[in-house]
Amino acid sequence: MRCRFVIYKNNIMIIKDLKLFNVIDKTKTLNLFSKRAFTSFCTPHSKTLFTGFKNKEDLKYFHITDTTKKRITNVPVENITGSKLIDLKPSKGIVYFNDGLHFSYLIRNNGVYIMTSKGKSRKKVNDPLFYTGEIMEGFLYYDFFSDSSTCYINNVLDFSNNKDTLLMKEKDFILLLQKIYKESENGNNEKLDLYTKDYTEKYNNTKLCLQSFMFIFYAKVIDTKKISQENDDRLISEKLKNKKVKEIEIIEVDTFYDENISVINPFSVNGHYRNQPFGKGRKETKMIYIDGFMKTGYNRIATKTKIN
Repeated sequence: MRCRFVIYKNNIMIIKDLKLFNVIDKTKTLNLFSKRAFTSFCTPHSKTLFTGFKNKEDLKYFHITDTTKKRITNVPVENITGSKLIDLKPSKGIVYFNDGLHFSYLIRNNGVYIMTSKGKSRKKVNDPLFYTGEIMEGFLYYDFFSDSSTCYINNVLDFSNNKDTLLMKEKDFILLLQKIYKESENGNNEKLDLYTKDYTEKYNNTKLCLQSFMFIFYAKVIDTKKISQENDDRLISEKLKNKKVKEIEIIEVDTFYDENISVINPFSVNGHYRNQPFGKGRKETKMIYIDGFMKTGYNRIATKTKIN
């Protein structure tokens, strides 16, 4: 099975810059988070998730395109429970969006673990504990057998939903919470508004991650027949965007992810440039020019079908 390899430049996020990618990629950090449930991760389930990534075999990477991001906002997730996900097979992966939002997921025999995050990893960290507090936005756990589900948000206001949040163990946690509500009672909502805004943003991001998770695993593959367009007016830069990222195979969750396409009529293909694999293992590419020719139609299998 061949998947598309893409290099993202300019303002589009590169997967190796992401916070959770760097945690999972670095053995020392991964081992630490596997042994200790940091308070900013809100739940001991975080240890299970990180432990699952110690074995990198079959680790998958998904990129959500902007077009697909708009589609998945309509995916309903309000009534998702553990029993509804019980048919999922064990797997693990990292999924990311162009704006830096990303999440890691681990599917085990007992349930689904999802940690969400946003932004780039810092190259230099002065205070490791403070930086650890910036890694996670939300954590979702779905238990297959108890049919339970939990959603933790890395925000002091999450205490109202999860009394067992590990944030309670942080120094001055209760004092901060009391101060926020006391100031609000006295008419000063500055801190409450600040934390509410942060909570809402993290919650919405976590919901979007869950929606993309559901889309990746449950999108129905549809069959589409199309009449080809005679001319391909894409820029050369667009035609050359499919490249290999060294050592990382990224699965594009785009308009082709859940759609089988059959082009049913002959059409002409203009002369174009292509990155041609060559060398040992065909790991290198060189640009070549292909002269115009007539193509008799083709079938394109949905990416979801290829990876399953």
